[in-house]
Parts: sequence; C-alpha cells; structure tokens
Amino acid sequence: MSHWTTIWAQAHTDLHVIRSYLRGKTARTTIPVCAAGSKLRLRFSNREGRSYFVLRDATVCVGGKTYTLTFGGQPSLTLVPGKAAYCDEIECNITAGDTVSITTFYSRTATSGNQVQEATIYSLPGNFVHGDFVLGKAIIPRYRIVGIPPIVGLDAVEILTEEKPAIIACLGDSITQQSHWVHPLNQTFFLRGSAVRALNLGIGGNRVLSGDCSGVGIFGRAALERFREDVLDRPGVTAAIFAIGTNDIGKIVTEEDFEKNSAANIFAGLKSMADQAANRGMKVYFATITPRLGSAFYDQRQEAIRLELNELLRKSAADYAGLIDFDAALNDARTGIMPTDCDSGDHLHPGPMGGLRMAKEALRVLDETLAL
Repeated sequence: MSHWTTIWAQAHTDLHVIRSYLRGKTARTTIPVCAAGSKLRLRFSNREGRSYFVLRDATVCVGGKTYTLTFGGQPSLTLVPGKAAYCDEIECNITAGDTVSITTFYSRTATSGNQVQEATIYSLPGNFVHGDFVLGKAIIPRYRIVGIPPIVGLDAVEILTEEKPAIIACLGDSITQQSHWVHPLNQTFFLRGSAVRALNLGIGGNRVLSGDCSGVGIFGRAALERFREDVLDRPGVTAAIFAIGTNDIGKIVTEEDFEKNSAANIFAGLKSMADQAANRGMKVYFATITPRLGSAFYDQRQEAIRLELNELLRKSAADYAGLIDFDAALNDARTGIMPTDCDSGDHLHPGPMGGLRMAKEALRVLDETLAL
C-alpha cells in the first residue's frame, strides 16, 4: 500500500532579523532522496512569519526533469502568518539516491524557516526560477549570524512510496540544528544505500519548557509547543530522538529559574513528548546533555542539574527504544569538559569532530534497535 513519507523537514522559527538579506532573491535547495516513490509534494509554511508572504514562482527538479509547482491549479501561493499549504501532487518517477532540487522566488520577503545544513544557494536579486541561475554573493555576514544560508518557506518534502523507510525525527536545539551530528549520520545512511533519513528538527536556543528568550523570536516556541507539528504530524516518521535540554539549563539565572528548570521538570517535559511518540508507534530515544564546563553563564548549580537530568535519562532508557549517550561520547573522563578536538571553541557546541563522535554513538544505538 502506498503512503506519504517525509524525506526532509525543518522546524520553523522567526527569521525576520535577516530579512534584508533575503529580499527579492531566488533560492535553490537540494535534498537527497532515501526511497523510491511515484509522487512528490512539497509543504510550505508561514507559521512563524510576522506578515504574509507570496511564493510567486517555484519549480522542483527530480530525476533530471523539472516541474513547475502549482497550488490548486494556480502558479503562486499566498500564506498569512500561522498557515501552511501543500503544492499540487506531482506524478514522477523517484529513485532512491536521486536528488530533489527546489527553486523558489518570493515577491515578498519570507521569514518563517530555519538554518539547517543542506545544499542551499541564493541568487543575485531577481527571479531566476525558470532561467539560468545567477549565483549571488554570501548573504549572511558571519559577525551577524551563524553562516548557514536560511531555508525560508519550505517546510517539508514528502514522497508517495510503497517502501517503509526509517524516518527519524531529531528534535533538538542548536547542537542539532548545526548538523554536525545529523549530517554525517545521513551521509552514513546514504553510503550504505539504506532507506533511512534523519530529519533535522533543531532550533538554535530552543528549550523544552519555555519559549523564545531572545527578544526577536529566533529561538522558537518551546519544544513542548512545537512537538506535535514538528514530529507527531510528520507523515511516515517511525522514530524520534530527543536531543534537547541544554538551553533550559543554560538560561537559568534566578532562583525562580532554578525551581522551574529543575532536572525533574525538564525530564517530565521530555517524558511527556516521548510517551506521545511511543503511543503513535514510534521508537523513542533520549540523548544525554553534552558537557558545558567553560561555556558562557556556566555555574556549578547548572552542572548539578545537567548531571541529575542525564541520570534520569539513563535510568529511563529501558522504558523506550534506547539511550544515545552524547555526554559519554564527548566527556571521556567524566570531567564535564568537552575534549578540545571536539569543541567548536565556545565549550558548549561540538565542532565537526565532536559531531562525528555523536553520529557514531547515535549510529551504534540505532543499528542495535532499528535493524538498519
């Protein structure tokens, strides 16, 4: 029986702070396909936008053939804040290992989206959807925001397939969003020829219990709020990894924060989401919180919460599919210090080498429990 399966998705946040770099440009995002299918559909969302956007023109190229997107037979799509829509279904021959290349032009700036590690490029100002793509200069100064091009508007890529690929929703924060562990995990699946895909659903600064604290919306809604749309409602998701909680700890400042963001409360929030996923038949994995010693705003009381939360996560592993111990992967001597070669430099975010260790740990657990 054929069924719709999500082969790529992102968690949306508010990107209006970088709107000036996106205005009037054409974007192209290229995504690998993990399974064969007979139809394709794309979902666009303005759920975190502050004003309506107009997707004026869009195409998708798969298997060397380009299709113009329509929406109810119309060539453009207007979405007000909080709304989402699918394009009309496209009948096409999709083969595992193909790439899907999506080219979009918005006549108004779209600011609902995210920054995840996919092959995304932007043009010079103008609509290059149907013509030669004229590559623009880097659009995001590194001193302003992390240097990963944003993907705006696009919410998900889904295929109609008779296969049953393993689709793993990775709910996380910036450590997931930066893709140092999700990307090599997907590369391994691809090189194996496995019908497996990890969806990067990380948002920088995101927390389990509380929403945005940046003042500009970029850290997103609380994981408890966005969980249904980002994980439960994604067609074809078969497993979920919960790799979030470090910002609940790191944003503790007042005594009230210590009481609200206790290890028990953070764990209760994670368990609530995990139980919902398990009740949907998904395999559930908790990931321990990585070392923080030396990071900004670190203190010993926060570290005590991290250690207590990790122990709660380890003890709960038997109730779910397994535990992915990122803390052990990046904390060889249990000192609370991330090894220098694994550290991005801020003593909080793992760099590429740290991400490889994390991917190896995730793969070890998934190999044992998902029969990949």
